[in-house]
Amino acid sequence: MSHLKPVPVVVAIGYSVRALVEACWQAGVKCLAVDHFGDADTRQYASGGWLQLQLTKQNLIVEETIRALQVFTTEKNRAGEEVVVVLAGGMENLGAAVEQLHKIAVVLGPSEEQRMKLRSVEFLREMAVCGEFRFPETSRDGQFDGDCLWKPNASAGGLKIARVMDSGSFLDNVAGYWQRSISGEQVGATCLVSDQGCELLGVTSGLSAAEWPGPTEFIYRGSLGPFPVDSGLSRRLKLLASAIQAQTGYCGWLQFDFIRDEHGELYLLECNPRWTAGMEVLLRVGDENPVVELLCCYNSENTFKAIRRRDTRAHFGKAILYAERTVHLDELSLARLHRIKGVADRPFEPQTIEAGHPIVTLQASLLCESPFNSETDVRKRLLNKLRLQRRDTCAALSIAD
Repeated sequence: MSHLKPVPVVVAIGYSVRALVEACWQAGVKCLAVDHFGDADTRQYASGGWLQLQLTKQNLIVEETIRALQVFTTEKNRAGEEVVVVLAGGMENLGAAVEQLHKIAVVLGPSEEQRMKLRSVEFLREMAVCGEFRFPETSRDGQFDGDCLWKPNASAGGLKIARVMDSGSFLDNVAGYWQRSISGEQVGATCLVSDQGCELLGVTSGLSAAEWPGPTEFIYRGSLGPFPVDSGLSRRLKLLASAIQAQTGYCGWLQFDFIRDEHGELYLLECNPRWTAGMEVLLRVGDENPVVELLCCYNSENTFKAIRRRDTRAHFGKAILYAERTVHLDELSLARLHRIKGVADRPFEPQTIEAGHPIVTLQASLLCESPFNSETDVRKRLLNKLRLQRRDTCAALSIAD
Protein backbone atom coordinates (compact mmCIF):
# COMPACT_ATOMS: atom_id res chain seq x y z
CA MET A 1 0.00 0.00 0.00
CA SER A 2 1.38 3.44 -0.93
CA HIS A 3 1.76 6.17 1.67
CA LEU A 4 1.17 9.50 -0.02
CA LYS A 5 2.95 12.60 1.23
CA PRO A 6 1.45 16.09 0.91
CA VAL A 7 2.24 17.79 -2.39
CA PRO A 8 5.49 19.71 -1.79
CA VAL A 9 6.32 23.29 -2.69
CA VAL A 10 8.59 23.44 -5.76
CA VAL A 11 11.65 25.61 -6.22
CA ALA A 12 12.19 25.74 -10.00
CA ILE A 13 15.76 26.75 -10.77
CA GLY A 14 17.68 27.25 -14.01
CA TYR A 15 18.71 29.93 -16.51
CA SER A 16 15.11 30.09 -17.78
CA VAL A 17 12.26 28.38 -15.90
CA ARG A 18 9.07 29.85 -17.37
CA ALA A 19 7.74 26.64 -18.96
CA LEU A 20 8.50 24.61 -15.82
CA VAL A 21 6.83 27.22 -13.60
CA GLU A 22 3.82 27.32 -15.93
CA ALA A 23 3.53 23.53 -15.64
CA CYS A 24 3.52 23.90 -11.84
CA TRP A 25 0.87 26.63 -12.09
CA GLN A 26 -1.33 24.46 -14.32
CA ALA A 27 -1.02 21.64 -11.78
CA GLY A 28 -1.88 23.90 -8.84
CA VAL A 29 1.56 23.35 -7.31
CA LYS A 30 3.09 26.21 -5.33
CA CYS A 31 6.33 27.31 -6.98
CA LEU A 32 9.22 29.69 -6.33
CA ALA A 33 11.04 30.62 -9.56
CA VAL A 34 14.80 31.12 -9.54
CA ASP A 35 16.23 32.09 -12.92
CA HIS A 36 18.32 34.65 -14.77
CA PHE A 37 15.64 36.48 -16.73
CA GLY A 38 12.64 36.95 -14.43
CA ASP A 39 10.43 37.59 -17.44
CA ALA A 40 6.82 38.71 -17.08
CA ASP A 41 5.35 35.24 -17.66
CA THR A 42 7.60 33.55 -15.10
CA ARG A 43 6.65 36.12 -12.48
CA GLN A 44 2.96 35.70 -13.34
CA TYR A 45 2.96 31.91 -12.91
CA ALA A 46 5.30 31.70 -9.89
CA SER A 47 2.92 31.74 -6.92
CA GLY A 48 5.89 31.66 -4.53
CA GLY A 49 7.66 34.64 -6.09
CA TRP A 50 10.85 35.07 -8.09
CA LEU A 51 14.57 35.23 -7.25
CA GLN A 52 17.37 36.05 -9.67
CA LEU A 53 19.89 33.28 -10.32
CA GLN A 54 23.40 34.71 -10.14
CA LEU A 55 26.57 32.64 -10.23
CA THR A 56 30.20 33.21 -9.25
CA LYS A 57 33.14 32.19 -11.42
CA GLN A 58 33.23 28.91 -9.50
CA ASN A 59 29.61 28.18 -10.56
CA LEU A 60 28.39 28.81 -7.01
CA ILE A 61 25.08 30.58 -6.40
CA VAL A 62 25.69 34.00 -4.86
CA GLU A 63 25.30 34.03 -1.09
CA GLU A 64 22.38 36.46 -1.12
CA THR A 65 20.26 34.06 -3.21
CA ILE A 66 21.26 31.09 -1.06
CA ARG A 67 20.18 32.96 2.08
CA ALA A 68 16.86 33.83 0.46
CA LEU A 69 16.30 30.16 -0.45
CA GLN A 70 17.14 29.09 3.09
CA VAL A 71 14.62 31.59 4.50
CA PHE A 72 11.96 30.41 2.03
CA THR A 73 12.56 26.74 2.89
CA THR A 74 12.53 27.39 6.63
CA GLU A 75 9.27 29.33 6.46
CA LYS A 76 7.57 26.61 4.43
CA ASN A 77 8.83 23.87 6.74
CA ARG A 78 7.49 25.73 9.76
CA ALA A 79 4.12 25.87 8.00
CA GLY A 80 4.24 22.09 7.58
CA GLU A 81 5.13 22.21 3.87
CA GLU A 82 8.11 20.38 2.39
CA VAL A 83 10.23 22.12 -0.25
CA VAL A 84 11.72 20.25 -3.21
CA VAL A 85 14.10 21.69 -5.80
CA VAL A 86 13.43 20.88 -9.48
CA LEU A 87 16.16 21.61 -12.02
CA ALA A 88 15.67 23.35 -15.37
CA GLY A 89 17.96 24.50 -18.19
CA GLY A 90 21.68 24.82 -17.56
CA MET A 91 21.72 23.17 -14.13
CA GLU A 92 23.11 19.89 -15.51
CA ASN A 93 26.43 21.75 -15.98
CA LEU A 94 26.51 23.46 -12.58
CA GLY A 95 27.59 20.74 -10.19
CA ALA A 96 28.84 23.13 -7.50
CA ALA A 97 25.56 25.05 -7.52
CA VAL A 98 23.48 21.88 -7.30
CA GLU A 99 25.58 20.69 -4.35
CA GLN A 100 24.66 23.95 -2.57
CA LEU A 101 20.99 23.23 -3.22
CA HIS A 102 21.28 19.72 -1.75
CA LYS A 103 22.21 21.36 1.58
CA ILE A 104 19.01 23.44 1.62
CA ALA A 105 16.24 21.08 0.50
CA VAL A 106 15.46 17.82 -1.27
CA VAL A 107 16.68 18.05 -4.88
CA LEU A 108 14.69 16.03 -7.42
CA GLY A 109 17.72 15.76 -9.66
CA PRO A 110 21.07 14.01 -9.94
CA SER A 111 23.80 13.86 -7.34
CA GLU A 112 27.21 15.08 -8.47
CA GLU A 113 28.34 11.49 -9.10
CA GLN A 114 25.23 10.77 -11.18
CA ARG A 115 25.58 14.06 -13.06
CA MET A 116 29.17 13.35 -14.03
CA LYS A 117 28.24 9.91 -15.30
CA LEU A 118 25.30 11.19 -17.33
CA ARG A 119 27.55 13.80 -18.98
CA SER A 120 30.18 11.18 -19.89
CA VAL A 121 30.23 10.29 -23.60
CA GLU A 122 31.95 7.02 -22.75
CA PHE A 123 29.05 6.06 -20.47
CA LEU A 124 26.44 7.14 -23.01
CA ARG A 125 28.16 5.11 -25.73
CA GLU A 126 27.74 2.01 -23.55
CA MET A 127 24.12 2.85 -22.74
CA ALA A 128 23.23 3.43 -26.41
CA VAL A 129 23.91 -0.25 -27.03
CA CYS A 130 21.28 -1.17 -24.40
CA GLY A 131 18.64 0.75 -26.34
CA GLU A 132 19.83 -0.55 -29.72
CA PHE A 133 20.75 3.00 -30.77
CA ARG A 134 23.80 4.12 -32.67
CA PHE A 135 26.41 6.49 -31.25
CA PRO A 136 28.53 8.83 -33.39
CA GLU A 137 32.25 8.20 -33.63
CA THR A 138 33.77 10.16 -30.76
CA SER A 139 37.34 10.98 -29.78
CA ARG A 140 39.12 12.87 -27.02
CA ASP A 141 42.23 13.52 -29.12
CA GLY A 142 40.65 14.47 -32.45
CA GLN A 143 42.60 11.99 -34.55
CA PHE A 144 39.99 11.19 -37.20
CA ASP A 145 39.45 13.12 -40.42
CA GLY A 146 36.34 14.52 -42.06
CA ASP A 147 33.49 16.73 -40.91
CA CYS A 148 33.73 16.83 -37.11
CA LEU A 149 32.10 18.77 -34.30
CA TRP A 150 33.94 20.10 -31.28
CA LYS A 151 31.55 19.68 -28.33
CA PRO A 152 32.42 21.06 -24.90
CA ASN A 153 31.33 18.98 -21.91
CA ALA A 154 29.03 21.86 -20.94
CA SER A 155 27.18 22.37 -24.23
CA ALA A 156 25.01 25.32 -23.08
CA GLY A 157 22.08 24.56 -25.38
CA GLY A 158 24.34 24.04 -28.37
CA LEU A 159 25.79 27.56 -28.12
CA LYS A 160 29.43 26.44 -27.87
CA ILE A 161 29.40 23.57 -30.36
CA ALA A 162 31.69 24.25 -33.34
CA ARG A 163 31.89 22.58 -36.74
CA VAL A 164 35.53 22.24 -37.78
CA MET A 165 36.74 20.40 -40.86
CA ASP A 166 40.30 20.26 -39.57
CA SER A 167 40.47 18.28 -36.34
CA GLY A 168 43.65 20.10 -35.34
CA SER A 169 41.95 23.47 -34.79
CA PHE A 170 39.94 22.65 -31.66
CA LEU A 171 39.24 25.23 -28.96
CA ASP A 172 42.04 25.60 -26.43
CA ASN A 173 41.43 25.47 -22.67
CA VAL A 174 37.92 24.01 -23.05
CA ALA A 175 37.14 20.51 -21.79
CA GLY A 176 35.31 18.55 -24.48
CA TYR A 177 35.54 15.99 -27.23
CA TRP A 178 35.38 15.50 -30.99
CA GLN A 179 32.37 13.84 -32.57
CA ARG A 180 31.68 12.79 -36.14
CA SER A 181 29.04 15.07 -37.63
CA ILE A 182 25.77 13.28 -38.45
CA SER A 183 23.39 15.07 -40.80
CA GLY A 184 19.70 14.78 -40.01
CA GLU A 185 16.79 15.82 -37.84
CA GLN A 186 17.07 16.65 -34.15
CA VAL A 187 14.87 14.45 -31.96
CA GLY A 188 14.29 14.69 -28.21
CA ALA A 189 12.76 11.97 -26.02
CA THR A 190 11.77 12.34 -22.36
CA CYS A 191 11.37 9.52 -19.86
CA LEU A 192 10.62 9.39 -16.14
CA VAL A 193 12.58 6.75 -14.25
CA SER A 194 12.70 5.39 -10.72
CA ASP A 195 13.50 2.09 -9.05
CA GLN A 196 9.84 1.24 -9.71
CA GLY A 197 10.14 1.39 -13.50
CA CYS A 198 10.20 3.70 -16.50
CA GLU A 199 7.58 5.80 -18.30
CA LEU A 200 8.00 7.38 -21.73
CA LEU A 201 6.52 10.90 -21.55
CA GLY A 202 6.89 11.63 -25.25
CA VAL A 203 9.13 12.60 -28.14
CA THR A 204 9.59 15.91 -29.99
CA SER A 205 11.59 17.09 -33.00
CA GLY A 206 13.79 20.18 -33.13
CA LEU A 207 13.90 23.08 -35.56
CA SER A 208 16.95 23.11 -37.83
CA ALA A 209 19.10 26.04 -38.94
CA ALA A 210 17.49 25.76 -42.39
CA GLU A 211 13.99 26.14 -40.89
CA TRP A 212 14.52 28.87 -38.31
CA PRO A 213 17.11 31.63 -37.86
CA GLY A 214 19.52 31.66 -34.94
CA PRO A 215 22.89 33.13 -33.97
CA THR A 216 24.83 29.86 -34.31
CA GLU A 217 24.30 26.63 -36.23
CA PHE A 218 23.64 24.37 -33.25
CA ILE A 219 21.85 26.67 -30.80
CA TYR A 220 18.41 25.54 -29.61
CA ARG A 221 15.78 27.06 -31.93
CA GLY A 222 12.56 25.36 -30.90
CA SER A 223 10.57 22.13 -30.83
CA LEU A 224 7.57 20.57 -32.55
CA GLY A 225 5.54 17.62 -31.42
CA PRO A 226 4.56 15.09 -30.68
CA PHE A 227 6.99 13.06 -32.79
CA PRO A 228 5.38 9.75 -33.90
CA VAL A 229 6.40 6.85 -31.67
CA ASP A 230 5.73 3.24 -32.63
CA SER A 231 5.93 0.31 -30.24
CA GLY A 232 9.47 -0.52 -31.35
CA LEU A 233 10.86 2.93 -30.62
CA SER A 234 8.96 3.09 -27.33
CA ARG A 235 10.49 -0.22 -26.26
CA ARG A 236 14.03 0.90 -27.15
CA LEU A 237 13.71 4.24 -25.34
CA LYS A 238 12.51 2.47 -22.21
CA LEU A 239 15.40 0.01 -22.46
CA LEU A 240 17.83 2.93 -22.69
CA ALA A 241 16.31 4.82 -19.76
CA SER A 242 16.02 1.69 -17.60
CA ALA A 243 19.64 0.76 -18.25
CA ILE A 244 20.79 4.23 -17.17
CA GLN A 245 18.64 4.07 -14.04
CA ALA A 246 20.04 0.66 -13.15
CA GLN A 247 23.63 1.85 -13.63
CA THR A 248 23.28 5.17 -11.78
CA GLY A 249 20.35 4.82 -9.37
CA TYR A 250 19.03 8.15 -10.65
CA CYS A 251 15.31 8.90 -10.27
CA GLY A 252 13.57 11.67 -12.21
CA TRP A 253 13.39 13.05 -15.74
CA LEU A 254 15.79 11.83 -18.41
CA GLN A 255 15.75 13.73 -21.70
CA PHE A 256 17.69 12.25 -24.62
CA ASP A 257 18.94 14.17 -27.65
CA PHE A 258 19.20 12.23 -30.91
CA ILE A 259 19.93 12.85 -34.57
CA ARG A 260 17.77 10.90 -37.05
CA ASP A 261 19.71 10.42 -40.29
CA GLU A 262 18.31 10.09 -43.82
CA HIS A 263 17.84 6.35 -43.31
CA GLY A 264 15.78 6.79 -40.15
CA GLU A 265 18.57 5.64 -37.83
CA LEU A 266 18.72 7.35 -34.42
CA TYR A 267 22.11 8.39 -33.02
CA LEU A 268 22.23 9.16 -29.29
CA LEU A 269 24.00 12.47 -28.56
CA GLU A 270 23.45 13.37 -24.91
CA CYS A 271 21.26 12.96 -21.84
CA ASN A 272 19.85 15.77 -19.68
CA PRO A 273 18.53 14.91 -16.17
CA ARG A 274 16.14 17.87 -15.86
CA TRP A 275 13.22 19.78 -17.33
CA THR A 276 14.12 20.70 -20.90
CA ALA A 277 12.76 23.20 -23.40
CA GLY A 278 11.02 20.55 -25.50
CA MET A 279 9.01 19.24 -22.55
CA GLU A 280 6.64 22.19 -22.91
CA VAL A 281 5.42 20.57 -26.13
CA LEU A 282 4.60 17.37 -24.23
CA LEU A 283 2.77 19.42 -21.59
CA ARG A 284 0.59 21.03 -24.28
CA VAL A 285 -0.36 17.86 -26.18
CA GLY A 286 -0.46 15.17 -23.48
CA ASP A 287 -3.04 14.28 -20.88
CA GLU A 288 -0.42 14.10 -18.11
CA ASN A 289 1.52 17.01 -16.63
CA PRO A 290 5.27 16.13 -16.38
CA VAL A 291 5.53 17.98 -13.06
CA VAL A 292 2.62 16.03 -11.59
CA GLU A 293 4.17 12.77 -12.72
CA LEU A 294 7.55 13.70 -11.21
CA LEU A 295 5.96 14.57 -7.88
CA CYS A 296 3.84 11.40 -7.93
CA CYS A 297 7.00 9.40 -8.47
CA TYR A 298 8.57 11.21 -5.51
CA ASN A 299 5.49 10.94 -3.27
CA SER A 300 4.53 7.30 -3.63
CA GLU A 301 5.24 3.94 -5.15
CA ASN A 302 4.34 5.04 -8.63
CA THR A 303 2.77 2.54 -11.02
CA PHE A 304 4.12 3.52 -14.40
CA LYS A 305 1.75 3.56 -17.31
CA ALA A 306 1.97 3.49 -21.08
CA ILE A 307 2.19 6.78 -22.95
CA ARG A 308 -1.25 8.33 -23.53
CA ARG A 309 -2.42 11.30 -25.59
CA ARG A 310 -5.41 13.56 -24.99
CA ASP A 311 -6.13 13.93 -28.70
CA THR A 312 -4.07 12.35 -31.47
CA ARG A 313 -4.93 15.30 -33.70
CA ALA A 314 -3.32 17.86 -31.35
CA HIS A 315 0.13 19.28 -32.12
CA PHE A 316 2.19 22.13 -30.70
CA GLY A 317 5.27 24.08 -31.72
CA LYS A 318 7.51 26.65 -30.09
CA ALA A 319 10.37 28.71 -31.52
CA ILE A 320 12.83 31.19 -30.07
CA LEU A 321 12.93 34.67 -31.61
CA TYR A 322 16.58 35.73 -31.42
CA ALA A 323 17.74 39.30 -31.84
CA GLU A 324 19.64 39.64 -35.12
CA ARG A 325 20.93 43.03 -33.98
CA THR A 326 20.67 45.07 -30.79
CA VAL A 327 17.00 45.57 -29.86
CA HIS A 328 15.80 48.32 -27.50
CA LEU A 329 12.51 47.56 -25.75
CA ASP A 330 10.73 50.56 -24.25
CA GLU A 331 7.41 50.77 -22.40
CA LEU A 332 5.45 51.23 -25.63
CA SER A 333 6.97 48.24 -27.44
CA LEU A 334 6.47 46.07 -24.34
CA ALA A 335 2.81 47.08 -24.21
CA ARG A 336 2.38 46.07 -27.87
CA LEU A 337 4.22 42.81 -27.20
CA HIS A 338 1.95 41.92 -24.29
CA ARG A 339 -1.12 42.27 -26.52
CA ILE A 340 0.07 39.58 -28.97
CA LYS A 341 -1.30 36.10 -28.37
CA GLY A 342 1.00 33.09 -28.64
CA VAL A 343 4.05 34.84 -27.18
CA ALA A 344 5.84 33.69 -24.02
CA ASP A 345 8.94 34.64 -22.02
CA ARG A 346 8.05 38.30 -22.51
CA PRO A 347 10.51 40.75 -20.90
CA PHE A 348 9.31 42.18 -17.62
CA GLU A 349 10.71 45.70 -18.00
CA PRO A 350 12.29 47.95 -20.65
CA GLN A 351 15.74 46.72 -21.61
CA THR A 352 18.32 46.36 -24.35
CA ILE A 353 18.74 42.89 -25.86
CA GLU A 354 22.05 42.26 -27.57
CA ALA A 355 22.36 40.52 -30.94
CA GLY A 356 22.22 36.73 -30.60
CA HIS A 357 20.19 36.76 -27.39
CA PRO A 358 16.55 35.56 -27.11
CA ILE A 359 13.75 38.14 -27.21
CA VAL A 360 10.66 35.94 -26.71
CA THR A 361 9.32 32.44 -27.36
CA LEU A 362 6.69 32.06 -30.08
CA GLN A 363 4.01 29.37 -29.82
CA ALA A 364 1.58 27.70 -32.21
CA SER A 365 -1.11 25.04 -31.73
CA LEU A 366 -2.56 22.83 -34.44
CA LEU A 367 -5.60 20.56 -34.38
CA CYS A 368 -5.57 18.42 -37.51
CA GLU A 369 -8.73 17.26 -39.26
CA SER A 370 -7.77 13.64 -38.62
CA PRO A 371 -5.14 11.79 -36.58
CA PHE A 372 -3.53 10.52 -39.78
CA ASN A 373 -1.98 13.71 -41.17
CA SER A 374 1.56 13.09 -42.34
CA GLU A 375 4.51 14.17 -40.22
CA THR A 376 5.70 16.38 -43.09
CA ASP A 377 2.33 18.13 -43.42
CA VAL A 378 2.04 18.77 -39.68
CA ARG A 379 5.57 20.18 -39.55
CA LYS A 380 4.92 22.48 -42.50
CA ARG A 381 1.70 23.84 -41.01
CA LEU A 382 3.21 24.45 -37.58
CA LEU A 383 6.20 26.20 -39.13
CA ASN A 384 3.91 28.44 -41.17
CA LYS A 385 2.05 29.43 -38.02
CA LEU A 386 5.29 30.17 -36.17
CA ARG A 387 6.59 32.26 -39.05
CA LEU A 388 3.41 34.33 -39.02
CA GLN A 389 3.91 34.79 -35.28
CA ARG A 390 7.46 35.95 -35.94
CA ARG A 391 6.29 38.45 -38.57
CA ASP A 392 3.63 39.94 -36.28
CA THR A 393 5.97 40.08 -33.29
CA CYS A 394 8.76 41.75 -35.26
CA ALA A 395 6.28 44.28 -36.59
CA ALA A 396 5.05 45.07 -33.07
CA LEU A 397 8.63 45.61 -31.92
CA SER A 398 9.56 47.57 -35.06
CA ILE A 399 12.41 45.21 -35.91
CA ALA A 400 13.18 43.59 -39.26
CA ASP A 401 11.91 40.05 -39.83
